[in-house]
Amino acid sequence: MTVYRQPADSKFGPNCGPTSVAVLTANPLADVMAFIKADNKKAPSWKGSTYNSGPRYADEKGECFKALKHFGANPKVEQRWQDQLCHKTLQSVVAELPQDRAYFICTGGYTNGHGQAVVGDRVFDQNTAPDGDHISKHFGRRKKVKVIISVDRLTDNSTEENIVSNPIAVLPLSLSNSV
Repeated sequence: MTVYRQPADSKFGPNCGPTSVAVLTANPLADVMAFIKADNKKAPSWKGSTYNSGPRYADEKGECFKALKHFGANPKVEQRWQDQLCHKTLQSVVAELPQDRAYFICTGGYTNGHGQAVVGDRVFDQNTAPDGDHISKHFGRRKKVKVIISVDRLTDNSTEENIVSNPIAVLPLSLSNSV
């Protein structure tokens, strides 16, 4: 089974988009925020808010879409699902989406939107438990969906914990006399 978790450097704040990208790509939050900040020319005081919907930032132009692509998540704007499921609640959308991929979903309006990572029935953002919240317990389960981006699921050995704690392979040495 694939393990998705909050990044070890997760922090509270207006950083739902970067936190969701970090969860979906198994990267540290600091790396994701550094990329988004540089790629979008954010101010030095930027705390993590992103633009992912609306006329200027829809689809592939969204800041989190570009970050997901940069970190190798193979993002796809799921237009057929957006047309069918847009304006439904997050809880009903999660129940209808196929389970073979993970998702970055934006809810709310253009100026007060919220991004979250969705894997199966678990939702991740900067306020959830380290292993996510069940959709029935998530505070935003009744918010209306605006954007659905699907991404490849992580494999068992690509979680942040494995990447950070096992950065290189260590081969055992033997002291035998045979050559």
